[in-house]
Amino acid sequence: MSPAPLPPPGNATAAGGATAAEVPPADAAARLRLLVDLSRQLAEATTDFEYVLDAVAARVVELLGDGCAAYLRAEDDPWLDAIAIRHREPARRALIEQVNQARRLRVGEGLAGGVVASGVTLYLPLADPKLLHDTVVPEFRAYLERVGVHSLLVVPLSGKARVHGALWLA
Repeated sequence: MSPAPLPPPGNATAAGGATAAEVPPADAAARLRLLVDLSRQLAEATTDFEYVLDAVAARVVELLGDGCAAYLRAEDDPWLDAIAIRHREPARRALIEQVNQARRLRVGEGLAGGVVASGVTLYLPLADPKLLHDTVVPEFRAYLERVGVHSLLVVPLSGKARVHGALWLA
């Protein structure tokens, strides 16, 4: 299964197949509150990137997904560090932390490393277990086997002419 392209802005579909223009006002208001709250948190954080990414991961999990991890790399460093890890279930968060401590990712490895290398968003609305198994590094397979991933979004964190890391959401 190939990654699905993200819908173009203005043509995004909501749950149930509604276009952005057809989203009920209550849902639109909730999304606006999310953006306002997140903007406030980011403004308060100034330059504390770990705080910013943890705040983003926490809100993403609260509103959109089961798990979220933020990976960053230092300039010219081939390694990615897991800066923020969140999950709705504490045991699963502990498992994500464990697999990230067992092995750091290099730029180009696995899903997050591939997104950092390419600078292109990966969106799998219906994640194929075999594709995931074949793509992740062996140490990360424990998470896939125990938890399962049904959909996945990995977004590059870009700025100032380079990709600084990736945000992973399942």
